[in-house]
This record gives sequence, structure tokens and C-alpha cells, in this order.
Amino acid sequence: MKIVRPGEAPAPSRARRPPLPTVAPTWSARHPPLRASAVAAVGPAARALAEDALRGLREGRRFAADLAEDALVLRVLDDGPPPWCDGAVFLGVEAGVEALLVPTARAPSVPMGLLAGALLSAGPAGEAPLAVLPGSGLVLGLGPPYLISEDDLLGAFPGLLVPSVAGPAA
Repeated sequence: MKIVRPGEAPAPSRARRPPLPTVAPTWSARHPPLRASAVAAVGPAARALAEDALRGLREGRRFAADLAEDALVLRVLDDGPPPWCDGAVFLGVEAGVEALLVPTARAPSVPMGLLAGALLSAGPAGEAPLAVLPGSGLVLGLGPPYLISEDDLLGAFPGLLVPSVAGPAA
């Protein structure tokens, strides 16, 4: 045993605790599905989703957008349905667990409140709501809704090619 003198830092302990076990929930079909209030896409599908959202914005739709990694999450801020593209996942909120947006057609193997508590305690504070994308393994902190514009989408996805909405024939 080494004696530690005043003002001297003790040697770090070499004892290691075994890591705590982690359990990833499995996801199965949800019947009936949740009401879709958002949509998410990852990778190339995020660009396709941005194109559909741009069409919607040009038609007067309202969305909040969150970008993280290579994912795009669009929250619907009007009464219409979320935009869509191949590879996208509709997200919704289970009653009583507003902190999570989860796939509308899938349910976790653990109670939703338990999942929300675990995810919220694992990440930085103030990130609720979270979008859970089990297919890609992403959990995204969304923060407060931010109304996006065409310029926002075009800035995030340069070169989006979307035909303009045709006006009345002259």
C-alpha cells in the first residue's frame, strides 16, 4: 500500500466494475397504428423527403424540420398528412408519452414510459422530444418546433429539383 502525502493525488484505482447490461427493445407490429404527426428519412431517402416537403411548402403546407447526422425529421404543423417518400417512416406519439416520436406501425417490447425514461436520462438534458428510428438505430433530439421555409430546405439540400406549383392558366 502506498501512503499518499498531503497535496499528492491518490493513484487511480485499477479495479474495474463490470459494465451494466444493456437491453435494446425489439419492435413488433402495432395494431392499430398511431396517428402520424411526423415523418423521418435517413440517407438518400432524406433528400427525397426534402423534395416532397418542398412541394408541400409551395402548396402552403407548414412543417418543422430537424436535421441530424444524415437524417431528416419533419413534424407536421397543420392538419394535412406528413410528406412521404420511399424509405421514410411515419412517426407518432403514444398517449401519455409525448416525449417520444416513434414509428406509427411498430411498438417496442418494453413499456413506452420506461423507454422514454431510459432514453431521456441517457442523453443531454433538454432534448425532448426525441425521434426514435429503430431501423437505423438513431435517436434524435428534436427540441422546439421550428417552422421551415423553402430557403431552409434549399440551404440544407442544395440543388433540390422540384417543379414549381403551376398557377392558373392565362
